[in-house]
Amino acid sequence: MKKLFLFASAAFITQTAFAQLSVAPELGFQMTNVPTKSDGEKVKANLKAGFRIGANLDLTILEQLHLQGGIFYSDKGGKTTNETLGSGTVVLESTATLNYLEIPFYLNYMTGEAGGNRFFIGAGPYIGYCLGGKTKYKNPITGQDESVTLKVGTDKTNDNIKPLDMGININVGYMLSNNFYARAQYGIGLTNNMPSGNKDNSEKNAGFAISIGYNFGL
Repeated sequence: MKKLFLFASAAFITQTAFAQLSVAPELGFQMTNVPTKSDGEKVKANLKAGFRIGANLDLTILEQLHLQGGIFYSDKGGKTTNETLGSGTVVLESTATLNYLEIPFYLNYMTGEAGGNRFFIGAGPYIGYCLGGKTKYKNPITGQDESVTLKVGTDKTNDNIKPLDMGININVGYMLSNNFYARAQYGIGLTNNMPSGNKDNSEKNAGFAISIGYNFGL
């Protein structure tokens, strides 16, 4: 038993010593929306184009198993129809732009060997903090484009969006032997972002992204 314990300890120490750490700047294009419910009814939600930029820190646990954590600026939001603002103005279509600082985590499985061309697939949670946002719309009476600045906070009366958002990302990608890679990602928010929300009134983030990046070994 003692020999087995010593062997396992030596194997763990050896594996840890050869664990590789790398940083990967990444830039992506994404299409997002905000699935919404109002009084129990789903509100039509359309996709909005945006971008995400940031970097991941990649830790090789095993040759095929990688743990990633990153920090990103993410331009989210979506388009909705038949929305009524607090002023009583009925908006036929509006576009919400939500700016987030996000920290995603992934546990990825990579095929092949280090230094070669490799597929990868994985999933993990993310946490985001809303930095602010705006809703743009065309006033149906005047025909003019107008905008409303969204208030970030938890006050059920005065605020429009909660600061914290949490959800899950699923990703798949391909890394070339020269360390360039491409990633496709789908994310779904799990939290209701309405300060006054409930099960019948909710707003959540969702969307997919395509990114490219480069993996620098440290």
